[in-house]
Amino acid sequence: MTPSAQPASPVVAVAKSVPAEMLEGGEIIILAVRPSGWFVILDSLAVLILAGALAAGLKIVSDMPQVQLPIDMRTGLTAICGLVWLQLLIACFRWAGRLYILTNRRVMTIRGVLRPNVSQCHLRRLAGADLRGNLCERILGLGTVKFRTVETQEVPGDWEKISRPAQVVRKIQEAMSRS
Repeated sequence: MTPSAQPASPVVAVAKSVPAEMLEGGEIIILAVRPSGWFVILDSLAVLILAGALAAGLKIVSDMPQVQLPIDMRTGLTAICGLVWLQLLIACFRWAGRLYILTNRRVMTIRGVLRPNVSQCHLRRLAGADLRGNLCERILGLGTVKFRTVETQEVPGDWEKISRPAQVVRKIQEAMSRS
């Protein structure tokens, strides 16, 4: 019997999705990650809370006999569900359009699905990488990497809502010290 093949690491799968023309000659990908799947929920949190409040308000007002609403409960809830669905769809596209890449020479942030926007910074121009995170991110074990640069003209975008953020910052710091 032959041992079963191990599934490819998600990092390797993401690294393979990086277009070759984005890399300079001799550049090696050290790390390529996407935001955590929690990104979709956290990015939509305000709309989800608003939708819950609207649904609760609609229920309370529709139970009042003296109040006549221009729409029935079912239509109102359908509209609220449509709003939530649209927000989650937009957040999914925002998640799918984000890719964070660390190479042996630079850090890159790619944002966008139809027209990707690439921001980058050479490692020698980075002054540091700091780990930040709001309460929701910390509860979920996520974090945001904020880059500090020596010069202000070349600023990479923040790496938002990534899993295992301490390991990612450690890899960035190691790459910075080697460059």
